[in-house]
Amino acid sequence: MKNYQELYERVDTLQDWVDLFQDEDFEYNDFLLSISEYKLGDECYRVLGNISGDWEYSPQKDDLVASFDDIENNKYVLKSEKSTFKKYNYNYGYNKYSPDELSTKIAKALNFDNYVCNVNYQPTGCVVNLHVDSLTCWTLDYPDYSHLKFDKKLRQPANYPTLHRVFVALSDWQPGWMWQFGDEYWSGWKKGDVVWFDWRHVPHATANAGYAPRPVLKISGQSTLIDSLLSENKLLNTKLD
Repeated sequence: MKNYQELYERVDTLQDWVDLFQDEDFEYNDFLLSISEYKLGDECYRVLGNISGDWEYSPQKDDLVASFDDIENNKYVLKSEKSTFKKYNYNYGYNKYSPDELSTKIAKALNFDNYVCNVNYQPTGCVVNLHVDSLTCWTLDYPDYSHLKFDKKLRQPANYPTLHRVFVALSDWQPGWMWQFGDEYWSGWKKGDVVWFDWRHVPHATANAGYAPRPVLKISGQSTLIDSLLSENKLLNTKLD
């Protein structure tokens, strides 16, 4: 077994962080779970409010960038994840769609800057295994930042605004849609609900045991609005035009 801590100590830049997970013999989940500081009783997630409006999401075929059943051609699947997928018969867990006009409007309404976003469209019968996030997708989509120094505590660029990750429900919750954060479950959501969680430490997983695909928008980046909502414990109440 590899010495995770020794390898982690060698990480100096964002590119080093990504490269760490591109080793097929490295255990992505074991490593991230081992450095997670989550413990029972910690805040697992927080609903920040709702983005209302007469809007509706509909996936477009041309926007599909990754399929749940195609691991080999998915650039977002790191080599270190493949052994877990194979061992437990997991796949990618959802179809990934690039951001459309609605996604961009929502990200802007949440005051995100230097962000990446996509729609996680989870078909029935799909499961995303329990894991802790690395936010490597942010670096993959911002290659010009790859040379920046890596902050091992915050797991992001050093001396950089806090990177947040939120999920926005693109439809009302349906029975059979399951989402676990830590030891708690998020359910009963309404279209437009925005949920934040500590992506650096909280293990999470999703499953669709229902009868319709589940669409959720994932946004990762910096946001002074999210900073404010978290620090002042306020609720968002925004309506899209």
